Amino acid sequence: MKYILEIGLILAIFSGHAQLTRVDYYNTIDNKVYSFSKQKPNASFDTIVGFVNANFASQEDKARAYYTWTALNIVYDVEHMNEINLIQIFNISTVSSSGQKTPDVLRNKKAVCEGYANLMTDLCRASQIPCFTVCGYTKNPDGEIPQILHAWNVLRLDSAWHMLDVTWSSGYVNPTNQFVKRFSNQYFLPRPKVFIKDHFPLDPMWQLLRNPFTKEDFERDSLTASKMPSFNFPDSIRQYGAYSEKEQKRLDFLHYYRADPGNRNHAHNLDVANNNIIADYLNTASVYHTDFIEQATKKLSQKPTLSECKKARANLDSAKVYYNKAQLVLNITKANTPEYKNVFHAMQAAIDDNNKNIAQNTEYLNKLQAYLKKKR
Repeated sequence: MKYILEIGLILAIFSGHAQLTRVDYYNTIDNKVYSFSKQKPNASFDTIVGFVNANFASQEDKARAYYTWTALNIVYDVEHMNEINLIQIFNISTVSSSGQKTPDVLRNKKAVCEGYANLMTDLCRASQIPCFTVCGYTKNPDGEIPQILHAWNVLRLDSAWHMLDVTWSSGYVNPTNQFVKRFSNQYFLPRPKVFIKDHFPLDPMWQLLRNPFTKEDFERDSLTASKMPSFNFPDSIRQYGAYSEKEQKRLDFLHYYRADPGNRNHAHNLDVANNNIIADYLNTASVYHTDFIEQATKKLSQKPTLSECKKARANLDSAKVYYNKAQLVLNITKANTPEYKNVFHAMQAAIDDNNKNIAQNTEYLNKLQAYLKKKR
């Protein structure tokens, strides 16, 4: 969270000008949203989305409306601003911290940066605007980089990717740790080369720059010319968006670790993410494998039929598919912390043992099916 006064636009009614500037254009949207907020201060998620979709046509206008609504209606939760470290948030089973999911934010009307960004992500996606919550480091005007990470958004409007920070646009925390509401236009779709000066994402992909900068560049304010190789971030984001949410988290940690391999939190979180993906596949495989054993015990050991053989074979094949998926992830997984070396070794042993069992049972099923067909 920023600790200085934001210099930006205060929401107000402006008279018409001979030539409509971008600021004036946004003011028209902001004033509609302001009136809606006054009329329906406790609007539900669906009501907000309905209002925006009914009143604004372009993706940019809708994004602006969501940005303005969030900045005007959500208060920064000063009480909890130092309790959340986003390096630790995005791990294991939860994507969001306690109280930072969209329903909680709308109910409490307060959030830290994570909640602001999560709400913006969900609102934009409800209007078919691709949007992601991004986390990284920020820099204060005095050059200080806080240890606690910050969250903001990256979104695609029509064919172009942009970023915004609705938390820093909603107000500021004064020296006495009180939140002061002050709507700002400064962090709505800034140019990437401007945004990078005080927002450094953990994943270089979210810099939206052809030649990303390093964390060392950010720390030293050396942001004029990057020495990094050219990077096709639109293709990378497109591929990223095709993955499931859990797979995206694994990619997050992989990218964080590659960008900053000396960070032990990133190393640990990458191991946890890999563990969770593999464990999910193994657990699913185990369910199918257990169903096969149950069928084999109850049906195939007494009066087997071809129909029961097919059902058993389907479970066995499904188990094999998920063991193979676990194996594929394990093949590209390297333990980055000592405690996970034994974990991944045990997983490999489990896959090997179960695949042997599946091979034996497949052979048994083949012989049984051949016998039953011959007996007909």
